[in-house]
Amino acid sequence: MVFNISFQMSNTRAPNFTKSEENLHLSLVSKYRNILECKLSNTDANQKKKNQCWKKIEVEFNSLSGQTFRDHKVLNKKYDNIKKRTTKKFADEKAYVGGTGRGSQQSIETTNVDVAVKEILGARLMGHSSEFDGDSETTCNKYFYE
Repeated sequence: MVFNISFQMSNTRAPNFTKSEENLHLSLVSKYRNILECKLSNTDANQKKKNQCWKKIEVEFNSLSGQTFRDHKVLNKKYDNIKKRTTKKFADEKAYVGGTGRGSQQSIETTNVDVAVKEILGARLMGHSSEFDGDSETTCNKYFYE
């Protein structure tokens, strides 16, 4: 007796992430941020660590979520999309403030997801402040122009 069983991949999308899934996802990313956000130049070894970390996150996420199964590739892509969206939001705000001569800030709507990504990325998101930035008069400028 021969059984002919064929499996077809479904072309339907998985349901969107719920707010609780997004929060769980970002808490796990935050837990492993030292590995996931590492910018070492040794990309081969670093990439292996990151892949292993995403697989760990997949197992933890699916065991804690109890909802839709999410593959580590989907979780990685979701984090990249969240990171891009949040980075753009804060960059637009910074450009607006810089373009108005330090005028009133443009009001942006900040969510708990934005705050979590801001904590994960830290200075990479907001940039470093510079003592040499701006046209303010300092003692150095006074002596130079007198």
